[in-house]
Amino acid sequence: MMHHSVFTFVMKVDPGRCAQLESVLNAIQKDRDGNPYLRFKELGCVHFASFTIFPPDDTGEFEPCSGPPREDRRHEPVLVFENNIDGPIPKYVDLLLDKAFDGMKAIVMCCSDTPATLERAVLRKYLLDHVVKAGAYHIGTPWRPVKSIQDEARLRVTVEAEADKQRGGWKSVTDAREARARIQEVVKAQPDLDFAKKPERPPSLWDKWGPRIGPIVNGIVALVPFALAWAIVTLTTERTDCEWKGAVDEKLLDALGEREDKIAQNHMCNMNDVKSGWIRQMTMRGILCLANLVARFSTSGTLSGIPSIHFAHWSLLDGGKRLLFLSNFDGSWENYLDDFIDKANKGLTGIWSNTWGFPRAYGLLWGGATNAERFKAIARQKQVPARVFFSAYKGVTVKQVFANAAIRKDLYTNLDADGARAWLRNL
Repeated sequence: MMHHSVFTFVMKVDPGRCAQLESVLNAIQKDRDGNPYLRFKELGCVHFASFTIFPPDDTGEFEPCSGPPREDRRHEPVLVFENNIDGPIPKYVDLLLDKAFDGMKAIVMCCSDTPATLERAVLRKYLLDHVVKAGAYHIGTPWRPVKSIQDEARLRVTVEAEADKQRGGWKSVTDAREARARIQEVVKAQPDLDFAKKPERPPSLWDKWGPRIGPIVNGIVALVPFALAWAIVTLTTERTDCEWKGAVDEKLLDALGEREDKIAQNHMCNMNDVKSGWIRQMTMRGILCLANLVARFSTSGTLSGIPSIHFAHWSLLDGGKRLLFLSNFDGSWENYLDDFIDKANKGLTGIWSNTWGFPRAYGLLWGGATNAERFKAIARQKQVPARVFFSAYKGVTVKQVFANAAIRKDLYTNLDADGARAWLRNL
């Protein structure tokens, strides 16, 4: 059974080489399948990937509550290379170097801590040293490898095309069984659909529970310090938390709008500064442990009732001073955040109320994100458009992944008349 890895490479960029890095990334984005640097499609194991350059923080005059004290602000650009993949990280790094050594070398050469030599072994160590694993992550379609999702999407196209030809001819349950039999014959006639004869192996008990053991332990360990931090935050700092009241930069909105709603999925990447002090640090780490525990039991395509998230992950950077959030989701940015605000506002508030400028929370979990206008404003202001965004299945939503798997699962099983009709209704 295939397991996923959800992580980022985070590298500081040499300001003098930022334009050079942008040129490389623009070439990848412009021709993702034919550029000379990195062709994700050839790797075969990447669900979603992105490159985002976070510019330095403004260290001059800045709006109240827009970030930490001047001395704690970032002074150099940061490159975030996001990866949502099948298999372990070291194997993936080896594959990157097999398929895109020159491309990765061109990217790393633009970093501020580039090694003196970039032989394969040195570059491999450099990449592994810059891996940042998620403090909490959600996978909308767990145990589904890239190839299966792509294959089942192709299967659905064939099945739907044949069903459409017969759409008016299976009004009775008997007709439904006959229609299904004809669909089976069409699929059998196509050798590239032979995989459909055998459903994907379901996850074993260990597949389901193995990834949960660590989060359960971490969640239990986090409860006591989290409860203490919750009490301190609730009784003291929340009363004086500063809220950002600014307007979203219009140029940023234009840049984000140019990249969104091109395919079935959209991408979000933002970096927020965690509020100063050990109390907020402990609270943030505790809430991420608990969020990760919830996510490990959310394996049916939804997170807190939200059915549109393929991958989402939260990571702490710079010793916990900053929170990095990345998400690959179906539909528009507006609908995505509306879903979160409506269905998971306590989780949103629990995490982001520990960052600068977030709408004021009460009891750590209340208020905050329910102020939808201000939450959306700061979420947008902290977002940076990806220079490169890759999806291995551009037209497939989370719901469709599960629906396509169900079509494959029961394509050749023995179904009675009612079962055949129900199977056809899934198309």
